[in-house]
Amino acid sequence: MTAADPALDIRSAERREAEARQRLTASLQLLQARLTPKALARNARLRITDAASNGADAARQNPLPVIGAGVAAGLFLARHRIARLFRRKKKLTVPAQARSHPSSPPEDHSHD
Repeated sequence: MTAADPALDIRSAERREAEARQRLTASLQLLQARLTPKALARNARLRITDAASNGADAARQNPLPVIGAGVAAGLFLARHRIARLFRRKKKLTVPAQARSHPSSPPEDHSHD
């Protein structure tokens, strides 16, 4: 067996290290470009647009569940107003004596 040339091994290792550094630098630059606020906002806007489009398509294909969900949401949001409509306030009954004219004294029926 022949011994490997140590200088060749060092040059090979240095070449591999330089290539790895270039790949890492390229990856970091790509990541940095993706994480800019402008790029993040653009990606979020695209995802929201896609989600809205998909939701609209699903609503067109299945309108009854969408209507049901809308009605349920409306009832939930208006639950306090609806409850007030059905809640009955007890009317205070005023006794007959209190309804008579305040200046006239109550009649005394104890002598009868």
